[in-house]
Amino acid sequence: MTPPPFEFPEFPPDWVIPLPSALEHDGVRSIHAIPYLSLPGFRGIELDAHLPADATEPTPAVIFIHGGAWLMGTRSVFGPMYLGMRPDPFTALAKLGIAVISVDYRMSGEALFPAQINDVAAAHRFIVARAQELNIDPARIAVWGESAGGHLAMLLAFGQGNNALLGDLGAPVQAPPLAALVDWYGVADLATVMGLPIPGPSPEAQLIGVEPKDDADRAASASPITFANADTPILLVHGTGDAIVPVAQSHDVARKIRALGGDVEECWIDDANHAWLGGPDHAKQAWEVTVEYLTRRLLN
Repeated sequence: MTPPPFEFPEFPPDWVIPLPSALEHDGVRSIHAIPYLSLPGFRGIELDAHLPADATEPTPAVIFIHGGAWLMGTRSVFGPMYLGMRPDPFTALAKLGIAVISVDYRMSGEALFPAQINDVAAAHRFIVARAQELNIDPARIAVWGESAGGHLAMLLAFGQGNNALLGDLGAPVQAPPLAALVDWYGVADLATVMGLPIPGPSPEAQLIGVEPKDDADRAASASPITFANADTPILLVHGTGDAIVPVAQSHDVARKIRALGGDVEECWIDDANHAWLGGPDHAKQAWEVTVEYLTRRLLN
């Protein structure tokens, strides 16, 4: 007897799979390792949700995008200068009434750009698709990124409505406009960033597949400054002593958005290095400025 032909099973999409169990601690309900995007040939890509436990109405949220030169990093670490912070930054923000969705994305060693921004945009759509279960208000979602994450956060905000840039991965929903953007020392222009002092190809080359100086068009197509617009209110936080991403990158973004009539606020932290390394006071100032901005934009 001839067996019937094999039919590959159809897996349910991530945006309908039941969410993992939540853990509640200190007034915050955390759901870890939520798969938001499954692609053939790649690991499942996940996010963590830290939600105000006692909220009776849908809460605002911030999508947090970690840094690491697109080469490393994880959604579970807010930044090196905050490892000893208690409560941790995700919990602290959720206790104020703002949900935090911290996302992973494909590294440059896994896939070239635009995979990274396509993933982040898919995370945004996933949050919108599961907003009722997460008790999140889709109209009050901000994005916040640091370093490489700042680069992706700017692209997500500046790329709203630009399907060629953001792609169409993930849940088939239309995400509302972002309520705000916070960029911490993000890469705005791949052609002029200093980058990490590592052997071999630069992090920027590993992201786009070529050194920016050798393909200006490709570098521009992955640079937030190319797409900067006045659609999303933005807070820029950058140290004047940044040895990796020059503060001039953020100056250029502020100048362009202001010329377009956009809503931009700036915080230049004197002598602060990249990631606030070696400067606990710098890290504290950046945190306080950002929390004030997010609470004002999302809660008031």
